[in-house]
Parts: sequence; structure tokens; C-alpha cells
Amino acid sequence: MKHSTSHFGAGWLPVAWVGTVICVLGTFEIAHIESFLGVILLLYVAGPVFLLCSFVFLLVLLRAIWKRRWRYLAKQTLIIAITLAVAGAVAYFIEHPTSGPRAWHSTPRDVPVPFAVEWRLADAFCGDWHKRIVFPSGLRTGLPSGEASNSPLAVYALDSGRYAVSFKDTFTPYFYVFRIDPEKETVDWLSDGLWYTLPSDTVGFISWGAGGPLVKTQKGAVGVHHGVPAGDEYSHRRFLGFVSTAGAFEPSTNDPFPDTP
Repeated sequence: MKHSTSHFGAGWLPVAWVGTVICVLGTFEIAHIESFLGVILLLYVAGPVFLLCSFVFLLVLLRAIWKRRWRYLAKQTLIIAITLAVAGAVAYFIEHPTSGPRAWHSTPRDVPVPFAVEWRLADAFCGDWHKRIVFPSGLRTGLPSGEASNSPLAVYALDSGRYAVSFKDTFTPYFYVFRIDPEKETVDWLSDGLWYTLPSDTVGFISWGAGGPLVKTQKGAVGVHHGVPAGDEYSHRRFLGFVSTAGAFEPSTNDPFPDTP
């Protein structure tokens, strides 16, 4: 019986666990192509099977510790480490492809503003698009994404020589206004009559409201505080056009937000 249990742990269980990891990655890829089907498979098939197999595998490893089977434990730990490292790399590639709708798309070089806007489809199921401002130096500052953030980005010129971009989520009440200073390469967020300067390495927003936003940067979460009075700078704006989710600039004089102060 002892030999049979050892064979059980050292045999098909680690292989089965690796197989469940592959299944999770497969459904993760499906979720980015056929979002509804992929989410259903991930939540109700691959995910539960992975958790169940991981629980059984953990019990086997705990038994190996209790039995002082250090060689077996080291082998299985190596399998887990390699599998998770490879799975993490594959998941990153799935989430950040180099082509297709989920790759970054940028406005063309001939846009009438001294910066570019980049878009990327992050979640087709929720209609989540990532957006960021790109300065000539290569500095990239992310904007909020949020659900249904597939609305075109409105672009304005300000009398101060700076620019502004704004957009509204399709199915939520959130409205966003950002001021862009091409010379200083800064992006400011407008909230309750205050401009909050975002960290230059902002990736996206975690939360926002009175008192400044909590943003995600390349180094971690950062709270942005101490906004400065906005004045009437945004009120004196000239609408230039839209940036679509494909990254194309569409010149227009039909301001989508004419009543926004």
C-alpha cells in the first residue's frame, strides 16, 4: 500500500496538475477570442478542476513532508516552479499580444497634436479598452479604462497652448477630462475643479473620487493628492476631433460634450 500511494503521488497527479494549468491557459486564450464562452469555461470548468487538482496535489506534498520524502518533495517543487513560470510567461503573451485587436494601436503621425494616443482592447467581455498618452520622448501615461470604455476620445486645443482629451463610459455615469502639456510631458486629471498631475509612469486608474485618484504605476499603487485649482482653462477649448478605438484620428467640429464646464 505504501508503494501504491507513492506511485499515485509521483505518477499521474503532477501530470494531471500540469494539464489543468494548460487547460486554464487555453480557456484564458479563448476568453480573449470568444469572451462569453471563454469566461464560462474558465469559471465553471477549467477553474474548478484546477483548484480541485491543486488541493489534492497539496495534500500529497504535505504527506511527503510528514513522511520526510525530501527528494520527492524537491522534484515536485521544481515541477511546480517551472510550470508556474512558463504559465506566467504564456499568460502575459496572451494578455499582451504584438498584433491583433488586443495589441496597442496608435494615432498616425499626421494628427494635429504634438502627442499620440494609443488604444488596446483589454477585455472584450466587458468592453474594456486601455488608453494612454504617448509623448515624443516615448513617455507613456495611462488613462482610466473601466467597463464599456469603448467611447471615442475627444481631443481639444486650449488657449494656454496645452491640450485636453475627454471621454465618457458608454454604460456608466463616469466622465473623464485630462489636460496634456506637451512641453512638460505631463497629464493632469480634472476632478471637482482641481487638476491632479498623474505620475509619468501611470498605467491606469485603480479608483477615483474626491481627494484625488489612486493610480497603478509601473512601481505599484500611488495616491495622487494636492490638486491645483482648474480655473476656466478647460472652458476655453476648441474641439479638434476624435480618436477611435482603432487608433485613427477623425477630424470633426461637432463637439460631443459642448455643455461640459
